[in-house]
Amino acid sequence: MLAGHPKAADLLTETRSLVTGNPIAVALLDRAAALLNDDKDGILATAAVFEAAGCRYQQNRTLLLADAG
Repeated sequence: MLAGHPKAADLLTETRSLVTGNPIAVALLDRAAALLNDDKDGILATAAVFEAAGCRYQQNRTLLLADAG
């Protein structure tokens, strides 16, 4: 998403079914989709998911990405 790949939205759609049942992977895809759509609230929502899961690195990275957006 950050690189601006022309098929980014298609890739998100294609991989969504692969991460079902894995909340961390779902949050990563949700964050990618929010970045693609310039959705700061969506980005911040994934930070909360990472925090609840104890994923401090991803939480902090997400907060940095939200500030950059």
